[in-house]
Parts: sequence; C-alpha cells; structure tokens
Amino acid sequence: MKTLKSFFLNINTLLLMLAALCMTACGDDEETYSDKDDDTAIIKVGMAAPTFELKGLDDSKVTSESLKGKVYILNFFDTTCPDCRREFPVLQQIYDNYGDKVPVLNVPRSQGVEDAEAYWKENGLTMPIYSDGAQRLYFQFATRTIPRTYIINADGIVIASFNDRPIADYASIERIIRK
Repeated sequence: MKTLKSFFLNINTLLLMLAALCMTACGDDEETYSDKDDDTAIIKVGMAAPTFELKGLDDSKVTSESLKGKVYILNFFDTTCPDCRREFPVLQQIYDNYGDKVPVLNVPRSQGVEDAEAYWKENGLTMPIYSDGAQRLYFQFATRTIPRTYIINADGIVIASFNDRPIADYASIERIIRK
C-alpha cells in the first residue's frame, strides 16, 4: 500500500511540474525556428514585409516607407514573457552598436506601451518602443507566440525570423545584418 501511495504521489508531483512548465511559456511552444514548419507565421522569410506606421512614445512616427533602404529589426514582445526578457539585452546590444544604421523597432504585442516603458526604465533599456494600436501589425505577421523578431532588408523583404525556438542571439543577428 505504501508503494502505491508513493507511486501516485510521484505521478502527482510530475503532473504539477509539467503544468508549471507549460504555464511559463510565452505562447505555443510547438513552434520551431524553421519558417517552413511554422504554421503560426503569416509572413515568412523571403516575403515582403507589410506596409505599416508605428507611433513612438515621443509621438514620432516610423513607417515602412521611411525605412526603405535600411536593414531593420522588428520585435514583437511582452515584458511578462521570460523568453522576451532574455532577448531584450541582445536587441539592446544591437541598438547600442548600430543605432540608426539598423533601427530596432520594439512593439508590444498585447500590453500597453506604458507598461513596456516602465519595464524599460526599471531595467535600463534605451531602445525605442512603438505603439501598434490594436495589434494590427502583429497579426499581419503571425497568429500567436512571442517573442517574434524579424530582420527586414533594405528592399523590405524579411530575411530572417526568430521566435522562442530559438530566441534571437547577438551573433546570429549580426551575421545576418552584415550580409
């Protein structure tokens, strides 16, 4: 009887751990890095990025048209997402090293820009945050899951995409933007 009780206690513990692991994800972790296997991506590598207009916290505007001729990074995030938080220092380093030469556009997927700005200040991040309003731009790129980071070339074509498997790392991003 004691062995059976121990068995069920171990099963319950395992189930609780599995449930906790599932709850820490930032979206549906079934996604992979490969665009070919990513059924949640609408815009895939090799496709043109949609036209857009984003509003900065300082009321400045950035548009896809104003970025023509530049390689830029478009990042969709939420500050409560652990994978997004791990990616922020990478994007900050790109921003610090490249500045306006490779703009980094950070767009909260579903939280208000005020919450994102508070997180930025609390964590010493200086890269810009932009508002997308009602997630229109995000849903042009994907149906779910964050982080989502896209690198768009000077012709407006998506040349790389990252999600939570793997998240973007500095060496990969730098290799792509240097090409």
